[in-house]
Amino acid sequence: MSTVMTESTKHGAQRLAVRRLADVPRRPVNWLWPGRIPVGKFSMLCGDPGLGKSLVALDIAARVSSGGLWPDTGTRVEPGSVLLFAGEDDAADTVAPRLAAVGADLERIQIVEGLAVEGSRRQKSFSLGEHLDELDDALEQLTDARLVVLDPITAFLQGVHECRGGVVRRMLAGVTEIARRRGVAVVAVTHLSKRGSGPATLRALDSLAFAAAARSVWLIASDPTDPTRRLMTSAKTNLAAGIGGLAYSIETAGDQPRLKWHDGRIEICADDLVRLSRASLIEMTQHIEWTPRNEVVAWLREQLIDGPLLRKELWREVRGLGFARRTVYRALHEIGALVANDGHGEKYVILSEQATELPRDSFDRKMKLESLAAGRVVKAAKRRSGGGATT
Repeated sequence: MSTVMTESTKHGAQRLAVRRLADVPRRPVNWLWPGRIPVGKFSMLCGDPGLGKSLVALDIAARVSSGGLWPDTGTRVEPGSVLLFAGEDDAADTVAPRLAAVGADLERIQIVEGLAVEGSRRQKSFSLGEHLDELDDALEQLTDARLVVLDPITAFLQGVHECRGGVVRRMLAGVTEIARRRGVAVVAVTHLSKRGSGPATLRALDSLAFAAAARSVWLIASDPTDPTRRLMTSAKTNLAAGIGGLAYSIETAGDQPRLKWHDGRIEICADDLVRLSRASLIEMTQHIEWTPRNEVVAWLREQLIDGPLLRKELWREVRGLGFARRTVYRALHEIGALVANDGHGEKYVILSEQATELPRDSFDRKMKLESLAAGRVVKAAKRRSGGGATT
């Protein structure tokens, strides 16, 4: 490890820690489910209600707990413990019976019921935004843990604004760091939102930050050619390629539902699958390889979706995420944002379509950001060409 001295660190406050890549020990990706669920990473199962997403998550958990065989490869998973967060299903009449029906080792599966309060019988609700230290402590005690399931992740986002991309990114960075350090796979289950348009990555919890943080995103959808089948296809795989999708149907064992995996690999791509069903797959995948400005455009819409935002708060988030100011100005111009003064010294940024719904006297002044953005772009161009600053 070496350090690089910068102008701001000459007095010993901070140094940039760097390391030659030649000195970095290389290692292969560690897989829980080969090609599908990586260890030490954040993965997602997404889909509309009623398609068996929770059953897929429980099927994975059961195989991990019992050292079972994966349905596609026939390889046996290394057995380990599972930490299960079940926000919608009851442990006694739903979760435990379903796991038992598929041969899970219930001794190795722990379900989280909340946070115990010292000196009190009551329990608090667990939140990823507030209790990552408690999650880390639990995994430290569960030394053979291999998997964490969050089903659905929305049940554990109290205090986390799903549309605030910066907040979500920081939270998921903490989740991923715990997964890496503890050597577990984290699988989050989520419904798709009911948006009829816009990026499908925003349909997963209304924020592309979730799909961006995940290394593996699997879409669960109905088979358009067979209503009894469900398809699990890749919407995003950063660490593996060409793995293909899988098909399953839901059958009953006794009085409990369980999955029946079908033989063979599904070659239909997620684009065509979602296009044939309810949403456009292009919307699901188009943001994986975005240009910086397109990413900023989507991020700004996330920030402004609920209404006006203090301009100084917006720029504080911009600095924290490292976006270039010029790129942000261009993006604000592209989405038609407005700057408004409330008459009391505070300035807000608002989407133009939202401003039309405000009473006429809500703001003393409205100014299209177009002129401000264009002026800044012109000044930047002149500086680059040696024309100097303009007034």
